[in-house]
Amino acid sequence: MRLLERAFAVWRRYWWSLVLAHVAVDVGPVVLAAAMGRALGLFPGGIQDPLRTVLFEQYDRAQLAWMAILTSPAGLLTLLTLMLLYLLAHAGLIGVLRALVRGGRRPTAADFLRGVRQEWARLLKVRLLSLLPLGVAALAAALATVLAGVVLASWLVPLVPAAIMLVGEGAVLYAYPILVAEEDATATEAVQDSVAVLLERWKEAVGAAVVFELITGMGPLGGRLLARVEGPLGVLLGALPVVLCGSLAMVYLVVRFIENVHRSLFERDGEFAIDHADAGWRTRGA
Repeated sequence: MRLLERAFAVWRRYWWSLVLAHVAVDVGPVVLAAAMGRALGLFPGGIQDPLRTVLFEQYDRAQLAWMAILTSPAGLLTLLTLMLLYLLAHAGLIGVLRALVRGGRRPTAADFLRGVRQEWARLLKVRLLSLLPLGVAALAAALATVLAGVVLASWLVPLVPAAIMLVGEGAVLYAYPILVAEEDATATEAVQDSVAVLLERWKEAVGAAVVFELITGMGPLGGRLLARVEGPLGVLLGALPVVLCGSLAMVYLVVRFIENVHRSLFERDGEFAIDHADAGWRTRGA
């Protein structure tokens, strides 16, 4: 709870800039990709259904035949565009988070654009390198599901792959805040250090993944409730908890990395702007 309080203090100080950044990160790519899919004839009924499906994780919406869409050439092009936009947006978010973590100032659009320009290649390498531990976790989860179906009750079976995938996520989760806090770290070093956290202190890595998923998961959950309002207003209202929870989760992840990993586990030096109480972070022991 101490780390969550510190993260919330930092978030509260810069919340407006962080929310705007996460509109660009969480909502912008989906809107642009949905508009592109609409132009290519994928969504004849409009873009509200794909927006509600992706933003609020309502993958069971019967109005969209997702397999038919994603296997078509236009669908694959739209999906690749969405992935590219997500990559660029998260690269921009690195610049935003670095401005408040290192600079101790309110992030601006220039910080976001600087992040896009300077960090996209490094982030792409991190994402590609992360496929290996995530792939191993996925294979282990599939095998464990088969075995669990033999020895466990049916209601316990889904918990087994979920737990294994959390471990896989914990292996690569800290690679992103490493890019934020350590400007000179290479993509390989970021992924290696993140995996090292899991190997040396697995409770820390898995605990970070659990809390991160809980915070981010509240966004789509709240979005579903607010999106019951019909029309574009429902999508707009539903997007609010998504960007609020997403921005808080990212700040929490960076704060937790600095406190529990950068200093405690790796014992690395370095002063961060958010260390000071006047930047929204309580002093240690406070």
